[in-house]
Amino acid sequence: MNGEALNAEMRRCTKCRDIFSERFVDPLTKSNRLQVRPIFAGASTASVMLVGQAPGIDEYKSGKAFQGQAGKDIRLIFNGVGVDADKFDQIVYQTSVTKCFPGRKLARRKDKKNGEVVEREEDLQPSSAEIRSCIPFLERQISVIKPSVIVLLGKTAIDGYLRLLGRKYSGNLQTYIGRTEEAFDASIIFFPHTSGSSRWLNDLQNRKLFNEAKSLLRQKLRDHAIVP
Repeated sequence: MNGEALNAEMRRCTKCRDIFSERFVDPLTKSNRLQVRPIFAGASTASVMLVGQAPGIDEYKSGKAFQGQAGKDIRLIFNGVGVDADKFDQIVYQTSVTKCFPGRKLARRKDKKNGEVVEREEDLQPSSAEIRSCIPFLERQISVIKPSVIVLLGKTAIDGYLRLLGRKYSGNLQTYIGRTEEAFDASIIFFPHTSGSSRWLNDLQNRKLFNEAKSLLRQKLRDHAIVP
């Protein structure tokens, strides 16, 4: 199977239709019932695979991968290690552990400015059932695309990758960020999620680990002759 055929198969997938039928894009008004909409992007000849958790609301609305703030941040990071912005889609195949936006939920959060508790909408994390249904697609994407470098963006992406190897996530990002390993004939780089909602990067030591991860990415891109 080639990349185009696999992409077409993923776009036809409706395994999570029953799960999504009970969810809404806008949970506050319970309007706009969630649709199955697999989202990924990039050339099937890409040398790098970027794996996130799941598409977010920006990706769901646009139909394009990595369009939210986390996507903008990761593009800046790749630009900083030598991947020109106009070549990003050519060099980087963009996917996630689950291919569809899992919907939104209402959450009560304390306002940082005035301390008041407010209700707001947040993206749901993919359920275990969604991950089980979708993880075989990730394994096949790796097999078909054959990337030289795989960048895992955040806990869910790291956990999904480890599942494919029969390993378990340690429960601690510090175990992975700032180191690399080889698997699937590719160099694996572990990144924290670049979402603004993540507090992991608030810690100075964690930011140092992230800088080490970015240096490793630059090194592996050069080792594989992806960037000069």
